[in-house]
Amino acid sequence: MRSNRLNHNWLPLLRFVQSSDAVRDRERRQTASRILVDTASIWMARGLIDLLDDPDAIVRANAARALARLTNETHGLSPEDWQSNDEKRATGVAAWNEWWQLHRLTCAPPPEGVQLPRKPRDESEMILKARN
Repeated sequence: MRSNRLNHNWLPLLRFVQSSDAVRDRERRQTASRILVDTASIWMARGLIDLLDDPDAIVRANAARALARLTNETHGLSPEDWQSNDEKRATGVAAWNEWWQLHRLTCAPPPEGVQLPRKPRDESEMILKARN
């Protein structure tokens, strides 16, 4: 029970790193993402995968580190690749999205009542959301 409660307590960190307002506070965002490297739970995987496209190179690398810790998978990319290599990064994001499609049903779900915010994957998803 205690570990479940602890895992739930890291959700505000993930939401802070995901929030657009946090972009103005780069140092705090990076610190929060560093904490998630060691504390994120597998139910945060979708949110961490979304952070692999973040404009901040350190946030991207930390999201990749957290995913590697949770899944023992790197898709062949080092944390440095996530910081600087655009071509490898695009391949890595695609690989992680594919991983999610294959494993999302086997990952532990978020605690009851928790719904993770998620960025739209592409422009068509944004248009559909706006129409509804």
